[in-house]
Amino acid sequence: MMLMVNQSSISGGTKNIAKATKSIVSGGSNNQAIADKATISGGANNICSSIECTIAGGKSNSATGGASVILGGLENTAVARGTTVSGGSINKVENEYGTISGGKKHSAQGSFGTVSGGESNLVENKYDTVSGGFKNNAQELDSTVSGGRTNEALGEQSTVSGGSKNKAIGTYSSVNGGLHCKAEGKGSAVGSGRENTSSGIFSVVAGGKSNVASGENSVVMGGEGNEASANNAVAVGQKAIASKNRSLVINLSQDITESGKIGQFLVDSTAFSIKIGDKVATLDRFNIDTFIKLISIEQDSGVEAVGNIKKEDTSISVRERSLCGDYTNAAIIEYEKTIEDLQDQIDVQFEKIVEMRLLVESFLKTKN
Repeated sequence: MMLMVNQSSISGGTKNIAKATKSIVSGGSNNQAIADKATISGGANNICSSIECTIAGGKSNSATGGASVILGGLENTAVARGTTVSGGSINKVENEYGTISGGKKHSAQGSFGTVSGGESNLVENKYDTVSGGFKNNAQELDSTVSGGRTNEALGEQSTVSGGSKNKAIGTYSSVNGGLHCKAEGKGSAVGSGRENTSSGIFSVVAGGKSNVASGENSVVMGGEGNEASANNAVAVGQKAIASKNRSLVINLSQDITESGKIGQFLVDSTAFSIKIGDKVATLDRFNIDTFIKLISIEQDSGVEAVGNIKKEDTSISVRERSLCGDYTNAAIIEYEKTIEDLQDQIDVQFEKIVEMRLLVESFLKTKN
């Protein structure tokens, strides 16, 4: 039986109320369409109290914002204009055009904010998104938490993709996953791992455990207990400390290794090998002393002395030119060029001698 008052209508059900202009209740029980053009299709104990609001079904839902929509579920609330709750329970959309798709105990407080699912998630600012998970919070403008548990996107346009107890604090910062990771600097990033922190501007920690990238544009590739504290510094391995600008520290030992110079490339390991083609040269504890001696050669042998001939020793002075007699300037220039070519050949041969010494010493030490 249909009842009509002020162009409002009740199509069926029991104890339903439609008392505003063009309001409609199609069925269910104890439903109230009390605003102009409000519509309740069914369910129980639902209330539409703002113009053009809609409740499709469910129980104890409340649409109080203009043109707000609740499709179903239990004890959901659409407070502001153009808001939507698709389902779930105890969800609340508080600002205009916000959306909660489902799940439980969510709150969408920012305008155009979205919670897609999960439980107890919160979006606080405009255009924020939480896709799912548990107790995640997207707090600043355009921030996003994709999933996981108790993650926080606290910087503008920051992102936490997943994991647990992670925080993206800096503007444009991101944490891909992991546990207890923080991206604090502007544009900083943590890939994954545990207890990693990227606090420098545009700094990166790729993974691992207890790593810190605090310098601007600094990078920790992974491992444990590494720190890139200087600008454009890189730390790799374990307990590697890149504390000088543009330094790269690779630590494969168990002790702390720290850069000591700007632009230094420091490797701490039990052995260091270079392979070119099928040839391998290795530095280790057996031949490192020999290598140190070779690279600090003084002029104490014929080969070294020849290898260290200075260009000024082979140049011709003005006085020497005047004593040349029949030699023309062209002949003198050719003479000087010949000397320079010979010096280049000496340099090449000297480098080969040093290389051969290294290979021989390495082979002898390995054999012993």
